[in-house]
Amino acid sequence: MLYSTFIREVNQGAMDAIAAYDNAPERQGCQIYMKRSSQTIFVPSGLITSYRTELVTFLQTQILKGLPDAAHLIVVLRDGALKLQNE
Repeated sequence: MLYSTFIREVNQGAMDAIAAYDNAPERQGCQIYMKRSSQTIFVPSGLITSYRTELVTFLQTQILKGLPDAAHLIVVLRDGALKLQNE
C-alpha cells in the first residue's frame, strides 16, 4: 500500500491542509498531522485498503468543513458509514 499516494489524493482536495503523515509499521495505519492545528487523524490500514475511494472523499469533506474539536481523531466504520471519533 502506498500511503504517500493516499495522502496526496486526500490533500489535493483538502486545500493542502495536511502537514505530514506517519505510517510506521507498528501503527497498522496512517497518522495524519494537520497544518493549521495540532490535530491528528488516525486512519487504520484496513480502511484504506477496503474503502480507499470513499475514504479520500470522506476525509476531504471533513477537513474542509472543519474537524471536530478533539486533539486526536480516528476514522472508524460504524453501521456501514465512515465516521470520525475521538481517539
